[in-house]
Amino acid sequence: MSYSAGSVERCGSKADRRFSNLAYFVALMAIVFRFASAHGESGDVSISGDRLKLTLSVPDGTCTVVDQASGIRWRQYLPTHVAQGRKWRQVVRRPVPSSERVRIIRAEVDGDAIVARAIWRRHPFRITIAVDRKRPIATVSIDTDRPQDRLPWQPDWAGIMLMSYPYPFWSPSAGDESVVPIDEGLLFRTDMVDPNRDPKRWAAWWLHQKLSMPWWGVTDGRRGVMTLVDTPFDAMFSIQWVQTEQGPRTLPQVTWVASKGRWGYTRRVIYHFFSAGGHVAMAKSFRRRQIARGRFRSWQEKTRENPNVARLLGALDLWSQSEITADMIRAIRSAGIRRAVVAKSRGGAPKPGQGIDNDALRLALDAGYVIGGYHNYSWIQGRWIEQDPSLRDAAIVQADGTHKTIANPWDPKGRLDRCPAAHRPTFVDIGKSTRKLGINYFFTDCTTTGGVLQECYGAQHPVTRSEGAQALHRSLSALKQLGFIVGSERGKWWATQSTDIFEGIETLIEYGGPFYGSGDATHWVGPYRKDRPGYETLFLGYDFNPARRVPLFQLVYHDSVYCTRRWNQDAGRDRSLWNRHDLMNILYGTPALWFMHPKAGNVIGTEAWNRHRDRYMKSYRDVCGWHETIGFDEMTEHRFLSSDRLVQETHFSSGWGVVVNFSQHSWRDPRGFVVPPEAFHRLAPVSTRGDNVIKKR
Repeated sequence: MSYSAGSVERCGSKADRRFSNLAYFVALMAIVFRFASAHGESGDVSISGDRLKLTLSVPDGTCTVVDQASGIRWRQYLPTHVAQGRKWRQVVRRPVPSSERVRIIRAEVDGDAIVARAIWRRHPFRITIAVDRKRPIATVSIDTDRPQDRLPWQPDWAGIMLMSYPYPFWSPSAGDESVVPIDEGLLFRTDMVDPNRDPKRWAAWWLHQKLSMPWWGVTDGRRGVMTLVDTPFDAMFSIQWVQTEQGPRTLPQVTWVASKGRWGYTRRVIYHFFSAGGHVAMAKSFRRRQIARGRFRSWQEKTRENPNVARLLGALDLWSQSEITADMIRAIRSAGIRRAVVAKSRGGAPKPGQGIDNDALRLALDAGYVIGGYHNYSWIQGRWIEQDPSLRDAAIVQADGTHKTIANPWDPKGRLDRCPAAHRPTFVDIGKSTRKLGINYFFTDCTTTGGVLQECYGAQHPVTRSEGAQALHRSLSALKQLGFIVGSERGKWWATQSTDIFEGIETLIEYGGPFYGSGDATHWVGPYRKDRPGYETLFLGYDFNPARRVPLFQLVYHDSVYCTRRWNQDAGRDRSLWNRHDLMNILYGTPALWFMHPKAGNVIGTEAWNRHRDRYMKSYRDVCGWHETIGFDEMTEHRFLSSDRLVQETHFSSGWGVVVNFSQHSWRDPRGFVVPPEAFHRLAPVSTRGDNVIKKR
């Protein structure tokens, strides 16, 4: 194993360095011995609040927390292994050497906190651990007196080449599952330790790109602990192996990376312990925090700023590969689609109004539709640079002063990524020209996927990752100020105030992406690539498995952002999954998405459309009709009703609720109603309970 150890480690002869290392080690061990002798054999240091008692172990840095409301003892465990390899059955697991771990050399109680001195790779750190006096919350802050030191960061192996601290909590009483906001949200069993059963799970990746929100939890469905990374932009998310008294477990882990090569600032992780509520309580805790910080904007606020936003309530998300013509809009209206987001796909850098004829635009606006087109200015395609070399000036500049060309299936010349701080001029320029035409929707691909949040060292627009998120938020806000409804891909918490539509967040892209196919003939239209390894285990086992999914994002942002599946997942691609498409949308209160493509035979108004019309329109009535009822409400509750988790229930702030049965058997609810297989039952507000309706598929 090799790494660049920084300028301090390169100076002096090898003999000098060996002597220095030996002297340092002897001095360090003397300090540890004296401290342990003064504080007992274990070196434990404890603090308490009304709800929590926390004990820090010296020198390994693990914490134990007793939640005095539930009586549960939560313990942190040192990571033992990490994994690498994203291909099916090709995951390699490697040990985490003890030399890569943080070592506490001194700790003492200072008021309501524990203050510890620590070493990681011979670099000194200060760790402060505080327990809230009244609430079940503990905060860990990590800082250094030398924040501008260059550190030996190499982002290859989380836990080996990077600093992982603090460690994950687990309890045998309440540590059954990890709940993680990967896209909409997932549940991972903590006792699933075979690395090759789920190769996607283990891939360490940037937290701001992997997760839709900067938190995760461990829970038994009721009790649990939530980990909130309060400084999330210079961190990675991974799932690592630990060894517990009950055997190995796999747990989410935060791993810090450098901010432009340095520690830079205080890093902070907040733990919230719950005695009830499980994943719902965790999501609501994050929601309250965002509201308190002024980082949440509701549909009511967005509609006051732009009345056109109201058009999203009950709207079908309708993409078209073909040109949007007046005849197409007439056909959409004639089919009975009252509300829709109609968008022309592809193009990357289209001219204002490209792919939408003038009569179609007028008819769509008169119908109350949202209409616009696809843009991708977060990428700078190689063919664009050939035509205009000055575009390089907006690209991300790496630390060595170069640009990084990225392989790209849409352009054999590759692409550059636009710097997060260089988006606004392009957005405003294109946006003004487009808005003059009357177009009210601007969709910018890739901007909120997280991948564009990179450091830039360019003299014209230098940014850290955190500054990049702020810059993108301001750029998206500039589009809103022009009067657009703004949409982008996948979706992240930092963009919810400035974005109205997240296309794709309901799809687990890591689990679904390999099975779309490639090229225009297969990427957008069916059938899925069922012959590829992992289709049953990954695609059906996660992306389309309601028992492994949870509506974490909707519990926080249902009344703020309109969320859909990816355009690769038109329900008609696989008729056997059509019911599941609809039922998951109904449970989560999200709208239906159709991708009209001539090769799919589903372009509304064509002769081929008539063969599928009835099934598509059933989806529209069931899914978008329900969204029109609850689409701007807060999701207040989600729970599993059956032991196999195939019967679930959600509730909304207007009082409406729904029970969805994904199984092949009828569900006899103790409240006195029956939900047939693959059906749903609406629960009306108390004042109108006579309106309950059972929907059969």
